[in-house]
Amino acid sequence: MPKIITKNPASHHGSVLGFGLDPTTKKYKVVEVSYKGVTCRTLPRRVAISSMRGPPLTAAYASSSIESEVYILTVGSPTWRNLGRFPFRFMWQKSQVLVHDKLHWIYYPDTINATDLIMSFDLANEQFIEVPRPDFISSDRRFRELVVLRGCLSAVSSDNEGLEIWVMKEYDVRESWIKEFSIGTYVPRILQPNDQCESSNNSRFYLPKRSIRVLCQLRSGGILLEYRNKALVIYDPHCRIFHDLQVTFAGISTYFRIVVHVASLNWIETT
Repeated sequence: MPKIITKNPASHHGSVLGFGLDPTTKKYKVVEVSYKGVTCRTLPRRVAISSMRGPPLTAAYASSSIESEVYILTVGSPTWRNLGRFPFRFMWQKSQVLVHDKLHWIYYPDTINATDLIMSFDLANEQFIEVPRPDFISSDRRFRELVVLRGCLSAVSSDNEGLEIWVMKEYDVRESWIKEFSIGTYVPRILQPNDQCESSNNSRFYLPKRSIRVLCQLRSGGILLEYRNKALVIYDPHCRIFHDLQVTFAGISTYFRIVVHVASLNWIETT
């Protein structure tokens, strides 16, 4: 791919990427959101909101101290296009979330008491639009990650008791969010301490929930989970039991990262 040319590349502190098919042109697009820290004086409140493309967003964006620059590349094009600067920062995700021809990320406002938000990027009209979060989630409970389960946008939250997976059954309809799965505390055998006297119930204190990833829902209905980049587990929501998977591929290292993708037979034109 061609390189992105910026005025001051050293000022960018990180970025998130997205990839998907534009349903109108049938061309693939790559999206990169690069962000850097700025002061509130650098980005006035009225400028921050008026510079957004698409419908007005919540007031939480105005207090952000992060300025992002958005670039998009149509596969086959020799150059990236700069879509402008926006006052937000997305949480980095290990797997992208593409639903209804839109890429999705979690956005965390800087304000301490504000809730996290879900933002989508439409690959057709190239606009950012906020996706409604469940009204029945308490404001102090945050989503840890977004996933796609059976084609539906889903959000994962957690506390000391385990994970909750909320599924948006009808896209962009706030009332369609339901709590589909509740997954209790579990420690895979490979991560259990050698001292068998320590119970797995107490082990949750050394296995933080942020080290657990929801990967996908299998055809059997089970939920595939990754623990600390070291263990794969299938959770059966009907029987509420966990099954450890043995990862014994030749040459695989102790730690690994699972990437969920959908196979496609579509040829990508690059010239």
